[in-house]
Amino acid sequence: MSCLRRRCRDPVRERFQRRQGGQQRRRLLGFQQRQAGGQARGPVVPCRIEDRLAGLGDADHAGTVIGLVDAPLRPPAPDDLVHDLFAASLWPDHPLGRPIAGVQETVQALGRADLVAFMDAYCRPDTAIVAAAGRLEHEQIVELVQRWLGGWRGRHVPVEISPPAARTAVTLRNKEIEQVHLCLGGPGYPQAHEDRYALAVLDTALGGGMSSRLFQEIREERGLAYAVSTYHAAYRDVGAFVVYCGTSPAVAREVVRLVFDNLGRATKGLPAEEITRAKESLKGSLMLDLETPGSRMSKLARSEQYFGRQLTLDEIIADVDAVDADDVRRVATALFVPERMSLAAIGPFDAHSRLADELREEVRRYAGA
Repeated sequence: MSCLRRRCRDPVRERFQRRQGGQQRRRLLGFQQRQAGGQARGPVVPCRIEDRLAGLGDADHAGTVIGLVDAPLRPPAPDDLVHDLFAASLWPDHPLGRPIAGVQETVQALGRADLVAFMDAYCRPDTAIVAAAGRLEHEQIVELVQRWLGGWRGRHVPVEISPPAARTAVTLRNKEIEQVHLCLGGPGYPQAHEDRYALAVLDTALGGGMSSRLFQEIREERGLAYAVSTYHAAYRDVGAFVVYCGTSPAVAREVVRLVFDNLGRATKGLPAEEITRAKESLKGSLMLDLETPGSRMSKLARSEQYFGRQLTLDEIIADVDAVDADDVRRVATALFVPERMSLAAIGPFDAHSRLADELREEVRRYAGA
């Protein structure tokens, strides 16, 4: 989970914020986020990962394994870290609550034997999906798969992990910075939930860009936050709906109150014009996202992974069009349950002695509403 990284008004970063939120919404509907590094350029040379691992000796451990994961060892920016903090608070003692990049101790402990054992246990053909898009011929791709993966044998080791039970918590971490970065939200829907389209419309209407309800009221009308957006993180069996804000310690309490108030109003229904605007924005972003081969490829794989078939763009757009005000209100009522809301924040709490108590008080106020 990630959001806008910005200290001041920046139109380029504003577009990035809208794109990040849009990627989460498209992911909910069967589209995959692009990889952080963008699309690969130049030819892709097939090779067996087992062969590459076999060439790593013990002397390569520090230089190769740690070199590959050097970036996660650097302290993350607070506006990134707060999303990990929220996940850890919502799903404690569960893999979904752990940072994907790991922590310094676990990463530095990895060796060649760990990677080989992981490959042997989990990277097997019965769990693999091959997807391709762009200027290609289907028969050529099939031939390449048969040539390079035809000898791939074995089955993966099943892993039984129960869905996490969401916890309600207020988690605050002090950091000597000027701003407060906070996430508040609660449990959401799994990836293939039947109300995923209504949730995507609700998500877009509340925090899906500069015309969204939270952006307009909190930033544009009141000037209380320099960044505000929403997203829904969907997984196979659970999800989380999250509101992110970057604001000043002096007004953080008011921002939290306004977010909760808007979530409460959403349970009573959104105006028809907001729902229509959200649906048109969502459909537009879905169509634009399919302009790149990489996005088309990811959509093919994700549809197969979560739905066992291909969801066409026409089908998705028709389902978005079918969402009405009652659907949006029903989803808001199901998700925005006051006593199930959690908050995670990173900011200068030591320097602002009352701030922690103020945020806790707002969460208690909303839970008791």
